[in-house]
Amino acid sequence: MRLRSLSLLAAFAAAYLATAQDLTKPITYTTKAVTVQQALSELSQQAGVKLFIQPSLANQIIVIRLKGASLQDAMDKMAEAVGGEWKKTSDGYELDRTGAIEDKLRAEALQRRVKDYTEGLQRRMKLLQVDQPIDQARMTKMVTQYVQYQDQQRAGTNQLDWRAYGVLQNSMPDQRALYRVLETIDPMQIAEMEDGQRIVFSNKPTAMQRQIDADLTEIGETMKNEHNQFFDAYTEARKNKKDDQPNYMGGGPNDEMKMAPVRFVVAIQKPFFQSGFSLSMIGFDANNKPVSDIDGNLQLDDQFEAAMAERARLAKTVQKEDEIKLSPITTQMLGFMRAAQQEGAGSQQGATGDLRQALLHPDSVDPLAYALSEAFIGIAEARNENMVLYTDDSMFLVALFAGMDGTLKPSLVLQAVTGLGQMLPINVTEQNGWLVGAPADRLGSEKNRIDRAALGNYLRALDQNGFVSVDDTAALAITVPGYQLPFLDMMLSMMLQPESAMGIDQNNVNLLKLYASLDPSQRQRLENKESVRLADFSKEQVAILSRYVYESDHRNAPMEFQKGQSQAEVRAGSEITETSPDGLTTDCTLGMQIETSKTYFVKMSMDTFTYTMPCDLNTLAWYMYQKDHPDPRYGPATKILSVQEGEKRTITIGVTLSNGKGISDKLEDARKTGEAWTMDKLPDDLKAQLQKMQQSFAQRPEPTDENPEPPVQTAPPPVRS
Repeated sequence: MRLRSLSLLAAFAAAYLATAQDLTKPITYTTKAVTVQQALSELSQQAGVKLFIQPSLANQIIVIRLKGASLQDAMDKMAEAVGGEWKKTSDGYELDRTGAIEDKLRAEALQRRVKDYTEGLQRRMKLLQVDQPIDQARMTKMVTQYVQYQDQQRAGTNQLDWRAYGVLQNSMPDQRALYRVLETIDPMQIAEMEDGQRIVFSNKPTAMQRQIDADLTEIGETMKNEHNQFFDAYTEARKNKKDDQPNYMGGGPNDEMKMAPVRFVVAIQKPFFQSGFSLSMIGFDANNKPVSDIDGNLQLDDQFEAAMAERARLAKTVQKEDEIKLSPITTQMLGFMRAAQQEGAGSQQGATGDLRQALLHPDSVDPLAYALSEAFIGIAEARNENMVLYTDDSMFLVALFAGMDGTLKPSLVLQAVTGLGQMLPINVTEQNGWLVGAPADRLGSEKNRIDRAALGNYLRALDQNGFVSVDDTAALAITVPGYQLPFLDMMLSMMLQPESAMGIDQNNVNLLKLYASLDPSQRQRLENKESVRLADFSKEQVAILSRYVYESDHRNAPMEFQKGQSQAEVRAGSEITETSPDGLTTDCTLGMQIETSKTYFVKMSMDTFTYTMPCDLNTLAWYMYQKDHPDPRYGPATKILSVQEGEKRTITIGVTLSNGKGISDKLEDARKTGEAWTMDKLPDDLKAQLQKMQQSFAQRPEPTDENPEPPVQTAPPPVRS
């Protein structure tokens, strides 16, 4: 009897387990953006099957819509989207990404990037006719066009075709050499670069440069010959012009090249959230003297304008397509972005009500749970599809791009996916009643996911303090694995406080990380103007410092100019892999200086675009002078709407290397301290100071090649648009 009871018990247990592990059970389940771990926990409860996730994937984000799909199909599509596989465990199933799968995903992503890069480089070289020699007719035409562009710019006729000029400039002898050298660099190394990273290559490298395995002798000789041809023809073309200013617009050789370059140093920077690269090259002669300095860029995907045109065309054809149902928060979000696009973010008030509360708590409800989630769930509902979307933070832009008119429609959402191209590569498939989407690079995308708890702390500090502080930004940056702050922090900051995005420095993340890594004792010593040696740093701090010194963009750092130096010599003197070629040594030191000064938050409009930015008194005076004395060389004049006093803090951090050379960069924040004045209500003392500065601008000498900016003023800042 006892055996019979045990047999029945075992049979019931087996039947229960079989039912519990039934993967054919239909599931109806929808969730906006949540962690994969949370989604699997909720699915487990409904399906009666325990589903687990590999710990390293637990906090990745997923969006799901299931309508009667079998659990097995849902599991298969989740594995497809995430890039993993299910493994049977003793009590359920676990979604894992094995080492072999990671290797496969990494190889696929790398191959795609290599293909995009090599095809983009080939298109650029074909456009610029780099592979074709410059005969006399072509040289004459090039010089004639260049002189015409110079004359148009000097005359201020606003007839300059900057796109055509860019093609011409990049077709000149020195730029041709840059692209020819670029073609010899291993594309795999360039494809492996992360956003924000800077790498330096050379055919005769220092210890901190990467090897170019190619004989560049012929490139150097051709560069010298073409450079001198252009210089002679250009000199002849301008010899009878009374207002001659050689190389006024840049890009053209301004001196004869005596010796051909035999050594090339090429710096490649992958800018934040772009599909191309910023380039610079220094050429050295046989005596290792810098003889050329060239800047350029390589844009891999020039389709953004085409994408905008396609969106406009599609918007007309889908006017009768049903709009996706949106929550009040998403409606507010899209309305904010629509107004910001039309009028400028600086003309906006920050988000209010439920949207503001949602933005301040990304650690409670994920920011991707609004516009992005509703866009893809809406498509699946409209088409009666099941859907799995494995998303990274950059996909936040998809919904904003698709909903730029304040609404979302399925066709426009899918057009945004393809229209953003290489800037935001996403794979979306629709097949057999399923919509499945994921970033093209599922491993790399994990680096742009910002820690939600850190982001929440940052946004709440911004809301409480009213400005972006260096300390808060550094605390956020230290949580980021890559070289750049993911743009989600900028977008959410802008919605909370529209002018705050201008206070976020995307180019100094490694410096922010270094600042955040300082312990109280180190920070106290630095604030007391004592230096800290490399030997006093932890292993992690040394790694951050090395990345900051050798893999960051220091173009905004002060450069050392010496009288009589050529631009090539100045550039070589500021290239840290040249001046400090052997890496960090234990006697390397870090220093810091903190200064506070008065600043002014200036609200300006340009055409229909309005924005606010902090300016020093000199820059404010410059904008006022430019409005009354427009100069096309500095872009369109701006109208000043209001001025508000503030306080600026500048933290200068300097690294001194073993040979006495070094670099320094600045971290800055600014906060408002006074009331806002319209231009007719400025205090008398401030008005007098501004008038005095404007008079000095009127008395400045005309710019020359040797002195391109007046000595009595700082260079005007670039217009932000």
